[in-house]
Amino acid sequence: MLRSFDYAAHHSVREPDGGTVRREFRAGEWAQRNSAALCDGYAAGSGSDPRESGALLRAYEVDKAIYEVVYEARNRPTWLSLPLNAIRRLTQP
Repeated sequence: MLRSFDYAAHHSVREPDGGTVRREFRAGEWAQRNSAALCDGYAAGSGSDPRESGALLRAYEVDKAIYEVVYEARNRPTWLSLPLNAIRRLTQP
């Protein structure tokens, strides 16, 4: 689900008229807010907050993004920048 929020947020930024720095920032903000809400709900329901295992959570997200690279390369090559940019963001310190 976290990757879905990221995909939805950054899809509009990939459009030719949407690549402004401000829109990129707002997309990231939106994805972060929704991801935090999901993790808050998960923690409330399970008693375990996935953000407490940040490295593991990030590893799962990178793994999913790598899967998305293969999928987009095979099916929607014009969307390939979405998972590639996500991997770049997820692997930044």
